[in-house]
Amino acid sequence: LRARLWHDRPEPDVARSAELARRRRADSLLTWLAGQDIAARAREAARSRADAESLVSERLTEPLLETTVARLNEDPIWRAELIEPVVARRLSRWPIISALHSTLGPLIEFARRSIGPAAEQTPSLASTLTLDGTPLPRRIMTTFARLHSTIPGAARHLETRRLWDESAATAAAADLHARLSRVRQYRRQALLEGAGGKPGWLAPIGRSLLTVGAVLWFPLIQPFLQALLSAVSIRSFGDLAKIIVEILGAGHLLRAGAFLVLWFVVLWLMLRWTAQRRAERLLNRWQSRATTEPLLSYEAQVLDWADSLLQPLRESEQSLAELSRREQELRRRCQEAVPQGVAA
Repeated sequence: LRARLWHDRPEPDVARSAELARRRRADSLLTWLAGQDIAARAREAARSRADAESLVSERLTEPLLETTVARLNEDPIWRAELIEPVVARRLSRWPIISALHSTLGPLIEFARRSIGPAAEQTPSLASTLTLDGTPLPRRIMTTFARLHSTIPGAARHLETRRLWDESAATAAAADLHARLSRVRQYRRQALLEGAGGKPGWLAPIGRSLLTVGAVLWFPLIQPFLQALLSAVSIRSFGDLAKIIVEILGAGHLLRAGAFLVLWFVVLWLMLRWTAQRRAERLLNRWQSRATTEPLLSYEAQVLDWADSLLQPLRESEQSLAELSRREQELRRRCQEAVPQGVAA
């Protein structure tokens, strides 16, 4: 026995034994992996995820896009609440026009709220999160209860969130409410920055000429220059005094005052219209689903929220797909590493 133990085996036999041992270990591992049926589980996870996405889209995503998001984008009261601060900020930089806006603005707002459908009170964001009269938490509960009963493969991976429970469904609805509230805040800030006008050194000069300059030009400077140019000559102080008296006369001042009122009202309407138009263009751009600014899009936030509800399913599917890929890679490496003769 001592002689046999101390007897060195030939190197080919040692190499053959090592290869056979590695082959047995690889066969045992592959047999265990085959018993796990990872590829079939990955396909089942993909089917479960697709079925769950279809159900969530049918009962939550599409109704939210068609009702809640459409109302937030198109309702005139919601749009006015975003646009009016932009108009006020833009007009606040104009002398005289800002005072006119502070007087006429509340009158327009009162008329807007008192006439037609705009007379309704501004709806709260929570009141818009209802689908066919059902509160959103209740809709989430019923949707995931149906998912739990009809798609068992998906339900196993959603046990961590349990959205069929009232507390979890309420938390999910609160998450969507917070997302939409942030969009409103970001839109308001972006509108003020994009359509509220930018400070500069040339714009104030133009604003002063169109407002303060108009007050000085039409009642005083323009008629005085006109009188000087039309007069043949001014030979005495009396002639100059006559021109001044005519300019400061009640009739002339009344006509000039009426014209100035008309001038400032027209200027106020034009400035208000241009500010509203700029804000409307930005809002229409943010309504597109293909917008590159998801923080400013209700649609993007609803879609992202709906995706987050099924995130455990996607993580499970990706994990199983990665395990299946690694299993195939391991099989290929084992087949390439062990010669066919050794396997025989």
